[in-house]
This record gives sequence, C-alpha cells and structure tokens, in this order.
Amino acid sequence: VKQCLKRPKPKKLYPSYVLPGYEMGCKSTTPCRIRIRYGRTYQLLVRYHTESYLQDLLKGAINLDPKDPDDRNELEFRRNVYCKAVKGMRPDDMPTSERDSWRQSAATEALKFCHDVEQVLWSEYRVVLPAKRCTRDEDRLFVRRQLKEIVGLGEFSQDPEAAEDPEEKAVSSAVYLQSCAVQEVIVWVPCGLVEGNVEFWDLPGRDTGRAELERQEGLRSAKRLLVLTDNEL
Repeated sequence: VKQCLKRPKPKKLYPSYVLPGYEMGCKSTTPCRIRIRYGRTYQLLVRYHTESYLQDLLKGAINLDPKDPDDRNELEFRRNVYCKAVKGMRPDDMPTSERDSWRQSAATEALKFCHDVEQVLWSEYRVVLPAKRCTRDEDRLFVRRQLKEIVGLGEFSQDPEAAEDPEEKAVSSAVYLQSCAVQEVIVWVPCGLVEGNVEFWDLPGRDTGRAELERQEGLRSAKRLLVLTDNEL
C-alpha cells in the first residue's frame, strides 16, 4: 500500500492499462488466467491450485518428450514450477546437473513443497482498494504492480542486503515462489468496457507453456474471441 499512498509529481503520466505489458521486461505477459470484471473500485482476487494439481502436473512431466516441439514449452513450464514449488529457487538457479534429471525425481520421489508455496495451496485472498483513497491513476498503477508480482513477473532475490526494506523483500520473494501455484486472478476495474456483466479473459498463449486444458476451458466459455498474433503471420 506504500506505493499507492505516494503522490505523483505534477503532470506525471501513468499507463492507461492495468495488465502487465512488455515495457516491464516480461517474456510472457500472461503466465496464468486473468479475468477482468467491472467494479466501482479496483480489487484483486487470487485463487491458488490444490496440492494434488501440482503433484499431478509435476509427476506427469515424465511422459513428455523433450525432443517434441509441442512438449518443449510445456516441459519448460513444469520445470519452472518444480524449481519454485519444490526447490524454492529461481529456475535460472537450478544446477546444470539437475536440468535433465528433475523429471525422474518428480515422478519417483514423494514431492514436498517449500513452505512459502505450501501455505497458499487451495486458498484465495482478496486485495481491495477503498474508494477515494488515492487517484484512479495511482490505484491502477498499484494494481499493475501487485498483479506483476502475483503472477511471477517481478524480481526475485533472497539477499536481504539487496533491498532497503529486508522484510518487504522477503515478502516479495515468497510471492514470487507462490506464483507457480496461481490458478487465476480476477481483477475488478472501474472501466465502462466491462460494464453490464461483461468479463474479459486474458489467457496464456502457446509460447508460455501453460497447460493446454486451461486454454481450452477458456475458449469453450467465451462468447467472443480476440486473437493476437505475430505480424509476420
């Protein structure tokens, strides 16, 4: 909430959108399903997967073929989940010796999730910004920052010395690890485009390696589709 309370400098321009974008340095801007609904104030509801879902996801990686182009992204996604949920580390920090053997370990060993991930499984929590607390621009910026961290697009560091506020950094690290267990995020925004029971779903693309079933569920539920592609296509 600290960022929300900081008043902007005069004439400072804020982004006019709420979802994370490429200007944040993100490889993928939709790691999980994000649903946009109308609300009088900005709100966030985060829902997490169950323990059995993550267990099945990781154990099923042994059945995927690393040489198959269709399985490659999915394997990379599941490796990222394994690093965060089981090892409690960034995927980039995984030892080279384990990058080929983790699938076997996940399939044969009893998986124990790290504390930060275990405590949010099968749960949900809501962030509500009271009306007239800040300007709408400030609220939108705050929600974007929160959303970026929740879905795992923020920075991660286990070094308390790297932050001005070590306690705040520890919370950010925990949120980064917990991002692998996020099932979906619902965002309420005071925007006329989604008034009247209209709901906008932002689904993971094929380059994210997210489970295909999740995309299929979103496609079956949609009444209208908006598809974004490379301009080269």
